[in-house]
Amino acid sequence: MSEIDELDINPFFIALQSKYLSCYEKAQEERNLICLPQSECLHGVRITDKFVETHILKPSPFFQGQYRTLRSDKQIVTIEDDGDYIYCQEGFPTKTKIKIICEELGYNKEYKPYKMLIIARPLDHNVLRQSKIETTSSSGEFNVKCSLKECRDYLKSIPEVSKQMKELDEQIQKFMKSYIILKDYLLEAAHRLETMATTTSDKCIKSVKDRKLTDQKFKDIVTAAVEICVLGSVHQKLYPIVCSKCTDEDRRMLTKCRNLSGLTPEHLGVPKHFCCPVTSAVVELAHLDGLVTPVEKMYCLKTTIDNITEDINKNIKASQPLGVQEEDMPCLTSDELLPILVTVIIQAKCNHIHSDLFYMDNFYWSAAYRDKDTLSYCMVTFKAAVQYLMTTSFDDIDLKTHGVKNEMSAKELVETKRLSFNQEEEQNGSNNDTKASVNYAPSKSRYDRQMDNISRMLEESTKQMGSKKDKPVKQPVVASIFGGQVTSVSPQPDVMSQPAPQNKKEDLGDFLSSLQDDMFLSFGKQT
Repeated sequence: MSEIDELDINPFFIALQSKYLSCYEKAQEERNLICLPQSECLHGVRITDKFVETHILKPSPFFQGQYRTLRSDKQIVTIEDDGDYIYCQEGFPTKTKIKIICEELGYNKEYKPYKMLIIARPLDHNVLRQSKIETTSSSGEFNVKCSLKECRDYLKSIPEVSKQMKELDEQIQKFMKSYIILKDYLLEAAHRLETMATTTSDKCIKSVKDRKLTDQKFKDIVTAAVEICVLGSVHQKLYPIVCSKCTDEDRRMLTKCRNLSGLTPEHLGVPKHFCCPVTSAVVELAHLDGLVTPVEKMYCLKTTIDNITEDINKNIKASQPLGVQEEDMPCLTSDELLPILVTVIIQAKCNHIHSDLFYMDNFYWSAAYRDKDTLSYCMVTFKAAVQYLMTTSFDDIDLKTHGVKNEMSAKELVETKRLSFNQEEEQNGSNNDTKASVNYAPSKSRYDRQMDNISRMLEESTKQMGSKKDKPVKQPVVASIFGGQVTSVSPQPDVMSQPAPQNKKEDLGDFLSSLQDDMFLSFGKQT
């Protein structure tokens, strides 16, 4: 270990130089002995006044090698001549010895030396544990998204559970050496591992005597840490068997994702204001395979959905005209989220998404105690997206364009144009007046040109139908959803009941005849 590097990165030493500078300068002036717990054992620990005062030692006036903490004269520690260990004596919960890793020499403003000892762990274990519990309760710094190493370090910081953790390590080693995992009996393996984790966490919680640390939050944290330790330790043996069980599904999924490369939300009917790049979500989901524990993978799904929502909301806010209130902006719902998520899955090209879903379903028990409902929603959403992707035929979609190959039905045509018009009205802040309708001009893609041609044909057929009436009635002028102004057609009941002449249908063709008989007449009633 590099001594200089340790001082540069040590959270306690950094806190002394900034937040607790006056206390640090006083200790320098009085040439007190400063104990610095090494950085590795301070992860997630909140440095408090109590913590600082416990680790600044002043020499005892009575005995050589004996020190008292700045916090209390009743807290006594001793350092023997060999200087290898520091012994916690009176005033601490337990009498323990702590290894001295190295010694640093500093100089105060008067150039007089003082000593700093880098020690293996804090002097007061209760200070360490209470700091972790307070940190968890207030800022949530310790969380279940931690890695295997972080969870192990947390459990090692609790002296009372050292025996239980040693027994757990022995059980895990036995499982790795002797237990045979078969892909058709994975649920039995899940039951065995769950029992191992639950039994160990119960023993750990019961071994802690301090009632202040045995509240429900502390129990949840210990349970989560033990579960992550168990699954993280057996991942190398367990996960390949899970992948072998879902090999066929994973292969089909990956093949379909490659074949659908280029699929966009527009192809799936997502409104344009929700269509924008969501690169951060794709990047997040792409490293799903590299995560170890089920709870880490579940949080990856949650972050993916969060990134989708965040990117789309930013895009909507940036595209809105000035003065539009946030509550009036379009809101992303599950109906739009699902197809967008499908495109994210396609772009991420995860190798084992079916395996990961099986892994999360059967080997996650209670680790995510705080976000259980949210994670369950994300799981259901991803399952729905995967199911949609695997069971839907996308043959009618031309991936080279933003439209579909086949011609739309009359009902889809009218509904699509109505939705397109409404979206354009919202973006331009229009009040649905005639002027806004005239200025509406969709982009001229191949599909849009086809729609414009149909619109003109419909208008012409409207004029012809109006000229055939014996008693023409002046109708109010309204805005057409296809652009421009047309005359509303409200046929009399007797006219509607009369069949159209045969030669007229022949002139209009099958497609426009169907519109004349059904969709167009019903639409003409709207004013």
